[in-house]
Amino acid sequence: MKTLIKTIKLLCLMPLLLAIQCDDDVTEETYYIEGKWLLANAGGSELPPNTMYEFKDGLRYIYYCGDDETTNCDDAYWSALETSEAIPNPDTFSFEPNVLIIDGDMLFNIEFDCNGDVVNVIFPDSVWQWWRIGTSPTDCE
Repeated sequence: MKTLIKTIKLLCLMPLLLAIQCDDDVTEETYYIEGKWLLANAGGSELPPNTMYEFKDGLRYIYYCGDDETTNCDDAYWSALETSEAIPNPDTFSFEPNVLIIDGDMLFNIEFDCNGDVVNVIFPDSVWQWWRIGTSPTDCE
């Protein structure tokens, strides 16, 4: 008789346990670091970005723009760049959710924002912000 009562109690609790299980199945968005990222200038400068990182096929390429009289460092400029125009010797990288590893030893904790179009690189005393080409950090405020 005790076994029957325990079985009935367990069967009564089963829907509750299943409902709790369903709540745990909610997943967060997964974002990827692959692509071209512009870096915010230091000190909140209003100047256009002069540095871009491109993460492609396990390599991080770095590009610079001088924004002189013949070059405008706008989205069209950055988008048109090919890997052959990056500075020599790209770094290797690996990416796990919220952790970016450059050359196997430089570890960066990151958080995605703005539907994956903005990355906040977290340091103990500061945060660097990167954004995908075509996105402005002000679009996400």
